[in-house]
Amino acid sequence: MLLVVLAWVASNWRDTEPQAWPEVLTPRAMAVADADNFFIALTAVPAVEAKAPRLHLPPCAGADCVAVWRTAAPDWASQRQAHAALGAVCEAGTRSSVPAAAEPLPPTFGLDTELPRFQNLTGCSAWLLTLALEASSANQPDAAVAKLAQSARLGTAVFNGSQSLIGHMIALGIWNRHLQALQVIAAQHPGTTSALQALPLPTALQTAAAQRRWVAYEASFNRSMVRMLGSGDACRTEVGFSAWHCRTGAAFSLPNYSEQLFSAHWVQVLSAVRDDDAMSAVEYWGRRASAPPSGLFGSWWHWRGTVAHMMFEVAMPGSKAYFARSANLNISAQATQLWLASKSLPAEARSAWLAEQIKATPLAERLTIDNQGQWQLRALPDTASSSAKATTQWPAWPI
Repeated sequence: MLLVVLAWVASNWRDTEPQAWPEVLTPRAMAVADADNFFIALTAVPAVEAKAPRLHLPPCAGADCVAVWRTAAPDWASQRQAHAALGAVCEAGTRSSVPAAAEPLPPTFGLDTELPRFQNLTGCSAWLLTLALEASSANQPDAAVAKLAQSARLGTAVFNGSQSLIGHMIALGIWNRHLQALQVIAAQHPGTTSALQALPLPTALQTAAAQRRWVAYEASFNRSMVRMLGSGDACRTEVGFSAWHCRTGAAFSLPNYSEQLFSAHWVQVLSAVRDDDAMSAVEYWGRRASAPPSGLFGSWWHWRGTVAHMMFEVAMPGSKAYFARSANLNISAQATQLWLASKSLPAEARSAWLAEQIKATPLAERLTIDNQGQWQLRALPDTASSSAKATTQWPAWPI
């Protein structure tokens, strides 16, 4: 047994030679001056008092949104009043065009990296959408569409300006709430469909660009964490057995080997990202999951680079969900556009028309119209616990 341990130590003591960091994994700042950067202006608005009501649109799904938001609506005015400073910046930035917005890159990547006030982005979204829903309920469809247009400008700015994975997930949330509100307003005021069709929605091209940005950001964060562990900096706050365990792992972490393991994975992920197909990266994860394990006892245990592979297996599997969420947004946006376009067709012609529109696309096996005229989209499972049968629904148009 001792000989086995000594052999393992000998195999994991000497690191590999360093390699140049892949250019494709180097984050790049966007060319937006700070003074013109809507992202900075919005996230710079100070937090309100802790006891102030939170400005938010309660989560909901499908037909439930109408009832959930009707219950929440009486509180929206007081919420907006408490967040008037944020609302003023939000209104000014989205009133006439898509604002220039870029999430600033941190000077260094690490555990002490200071994050922007992302909650201000979701607060701005809630500000605009609550006003849109109130206008719709008050039978003011033009005002509702105007606020939805501002919401679309916000979604476009944050989606195209996000750099980090957190920023990208915030952008996805903004767009998903926008689509839910759009569906409610369109159903309440079918005469708005032409105006709503003209509003921008996220595209596969924009999604691919956003994925490339956040992958480079995450890869740089991985690299920083590997270096911190290898240097022992990650163990400074540990005590007792935890400190010993951390330092032992650090001694055998092989920083160069670890860095190359992570970077090779992210480069492979990026090779699966396509400008014209938001599903391509999700399909890559499916192929990866079905590949035979590469370790001695599954994927966890590798004789060489044991600590590196353990870190990799802890960190990587969750990434699949983020690509699935991006794909779900894209197919939901496409389905929403088709639902809006179908309003002008006779009810009996919509199913055949839809089948023709989505033939040979990712929607072909996922989007259907039931016997009552309701549209149903089967979403991709985006968490380990989410159901593969989860659906998004759009109501039937009045006949």
